[in-house]
Amino acid sequence: MNTAVSTAMRAVNASSLRRVASSKLGGAVLECVIVLAVLAAAQDWGRIYWNRSLEVGRHPGFYQLYFEPAVMIACGKGFVVSDPQVPAVGRFLREQMPTFNWDEIPPEAILMRAGCFQATARYLMTTVG
Repeated sequence: MNTAVSTAMRAVNASSLRRVASSKLGGAVLECVIVLAVLAAAQDWGRIYWNRSLEVGRHPGFYQLYFEPAVMIACGKGFVVSDPQVPAVGRFLREQMPTFNWDEIPPEAILMRAGCFQATARYLMTTVG
């Protein structure tokens, strides 16, 4: 009797699941469950990758070399870059030194308008600076 009941329950569950999945609401719920499962797996993989990368000595980068205009704004020079780059600014942006003193920009440094990449992120650079 137990076997017959469990077989019937499995048949009812399978058919009701198919019926629910074929409805609009059921399809939407099923898609949401799949999306959440993929997102959870991706988040878990990303966390593991990030932690292992740091463990082996990788240093994360976020294009900080392009943020020279933000440094110049913070130093009161405006939305500009130096050409050639001021060595102290380069060391700071490469994270070779934790702080930067605006006095390290020599008065004779050649400053010019920021390039194409920086121009597209002007508001971000101004906020950061």
